[in-house]
Amino acid sequence: MQTSPTRRVGSLAVLAALTLLSGCLSKTFEPHELGKVTRSVGFPSVSRNSQTYILDRESIVYRGDIVNTNETSRIQISLADGTELALGSDSHLVFHTYRIKEGKPLASIVTAFTRGAIRVTRPSDRAGEKISEAVTLTTPLATVTSKGQDIWAGYLLDDRARSLDVTLLAGSRVRVSNGDGASSLTEAGYGIKVTTGAAPRAPQAWDPKMTEQAIESTRVVRVSGQSTSD
Repeated sequence: MQTSPTRRVGSLAVLAALTLLSGCLSKTFEPHELGKVTRSVGFPSVSRNSQTYILDRESIVYRGDIVNTNETSRIQISLADGTELALGSDSHLVFHTYRIKEGKPLASIVTAFTRGAIRVTRPSDRAGEKISEAVTLTTPLATVTSKGQDIWAGYLLDDRARSLDVTLLAGSRVRVSNGDGASSLTEAGYGIKVTTGAAPRAPQAWDPKMTEQAIESTRVVRVSGQSTSD
């Protein structure tokens, strides 16, 4: 029995579509091992598979890990693509997604950040080029989507933790959004505040002292009486 031309063309189209889909899927990687701890102060911890462990220098960080610091601990994590994450005291971060596309040096990263302070520093894709893959911080007050080279986000500037501040330290393209609206940062030295039940505010220039306070909150250095891994 001979196959009709119409059926043959249809079969080839299906085969081509499956081949294309297979090729697309093969170009995205989601490694389980994300990076390692490069510096720590005090006793930061990770919750993994219903167990809690202390994180120290060279500890491996995995997708799905829940990282916590208390009031006397801080941690710095270096991811496989060169992204650096620094968590200040009393912080909580969950690694949800770490996706690398073939030919892209930087990963697309999604985390849940619900407490404390975090600084995210990323290398450029290539010399002179903008960062193409985003880091997303989902928080109780807003979603922060960043293609900036260096950003800080935290609740520390409000003692009652009812507002979230985001500032761009270097680079551009940071978007802060929630169900009430959105606001974007395109210039270093500016910040956005989000309060409970309100849209993110328009960008405002940060005072240098305010910027230094934010940076200091995520600086992973030992102070008197604390243990450190460096």
